[in-house]
Amino acid sequence: MARRCLSVQEVHDKMRRWTVLVQVVEKSHVLTSNGSPLIRFQRLVLTDSEGNMVLAVIYGNDIHYFANLLQPFKRYYITGGTVKKQDAKYKVSDYHFSWVIHNKTLVEEYVEPNPPMLPCTFEFTKFENLFRFADTENVQSKLYLCFTN
Repeated sequence: MARRCLSVQEVHDKMRRWTVLVQVVEKSHVLTSNGSPLIRFQRLVLTDSEGNMVLAVIYGNDIHYFANLLQPFKRYYITGGTVKKQDAKYKVSDYHFSWVIHNKTLVEEYVEPNPPMLPCTFEFTKFENLFRFADTENVQSKLYLCFTN
């Protein structure tokens, strides 16, 4: 039976059951929040076959649960994570939501001999606007990958 997959853009916070085939673009180290209590988390940037990107986060003990999954450049079916409104300072695309991956999220590796190339995108900032990114607390995380044949 064929699996019905949505694109990242079709997934929103009112949905319960959804499945998206994504490729892991970036996987951070395990980080710890600054607040109290301290919260361990790990960020991932995922993209679908249309190039739509989404920020996903794994918290606490669930980090260990997914330690061997969600490896960079591999593709996975993700079903049923929690979809939340995205805080503007953490946006990685024009998609308005982020995903929380937890122990009730089904993550299955999509086995293929040669994973597809990631889409090549460029986002330029004028030189005179670079001062906006210097000496700020807002982390700018932009990942640009470009593959050629």
